[in-house]
Amino acid sequence: VNGTMSGRHRNEFGAANSECVKELRNTLKDADFKSFTFHFADGAKKIKGDVPNGKTKPYEALQQMLSDKDTTWIEKDTWTVMTLGQSAANIAHYAGRLVMLLHLFLHRDLYNIQRSAASNVILFAHDAAHSNLEVANGWHYGFTQAVLYPEELHGSTNTSLAAVAADGGAHFVENGDVQEKGPVCFDTAVLPSFLKARNFLPAHEIGENGAAPSPDADKLREIVRKMQKSLNRNAGTDGARKRLVLLARAGNRRGFDSASSQRLNDMLGEICGARKWELAVVTTKKHMPFLEQVESVQHSAVAIGIHGANLVNTMFMPSGAYLVEVFPYAFSHHMYENGLGAGLRYASYTLTTRV
Repeated sequence: VNGTMSGRHRNEFGAANSECVKELRNTLKDADFKSFTFHFADGAKKIKGDVPNGKTKPYEALQQMLSDKDTTWIEKDTWTVMTLGQSAANIAHYAGRLVMLLHLFLHRDLYNIQRSAASNVILFAHDAAHSNLEVANGWHYGFTQAVLYPEELHGSTNTSLAAVAADGGAHFVENGDVQEKGPVCFDTAVLPSFLKARNFLPAHEIGENGAAPSPDADKLREIVRKMQKSLNRNAGTDGARKRLVLLARAGNRRGFDSASSQRLNDMLGEICGARKWELAVVTTKKHMPFLEQVESVQHSAVAIGIHGANLVNTMFMPSGAYLVEVFPYAFSHHMYENGLGAGLRYASYTLTTRV
């Protein structure tokens, strides 16, 4: 098997997708993979190898699918299919995956993705993430609505994936609930990944010019304002105000003790008072409505908080605002260090003593 990959593979493969599917089906009927060679486009290197026993697990699995009389092929339109594991119950991990979904939908031409992929979506969610999606005003559901806007998200009770596909639209399904007689194969599907240590790609990485650090982040902020206006919520004006928000953490995990918390509040109060800034202390609680969380930071010029999932809401702050991340003693993490790629300026402080 010979394969050639180049920097423009996404365009070549996308444009020829239907032909690839036909060729794949025909080839697999009689294929016997015994060796492989990958040739890189720049000619710098080749990778060769032998397949043990002349067979591969993908080969055997695909052969079985083709021969299984119970195999269901979903051939209408393009579908976006995403699996959300246990970590997706955390809003920061969930955001990273869904923002990539938004990126693909906003730049369909770049990836040769059909329009139907933004309308036909199936999210396979782990039970904890699925439970969060079932909370109608919760963060998971609200954020997903923003990514899919103006499409509506539906919780599916179908146990047949083919039935879900027949309905069309965007659905979330609990892992393990779908029960088919045999394999389900999508003729054309988009399977998004996600970025590490940032949520948004800068303009220059997706071939766009302009001053905006991330067109995707700006578009998400615009979508959220539309959602607010549609619900008669006051979205306010664009831009930052003289407002500092302290993002406190509920519970005892990774937080200040009561005395230290009071000292920090007093210090920030003095600083803001001297400069005639507003100080807001926001404690994010479980199932706090999505738009309430957005609005708690939306027009703030500065946000300060201990490392944790609640800092992900800072992506809704205006571009150019500051995020100050506080790390507990002997702990560090790179997740927010570039302001999530949302155009935020970033600074961090690590505590040098522990309780």
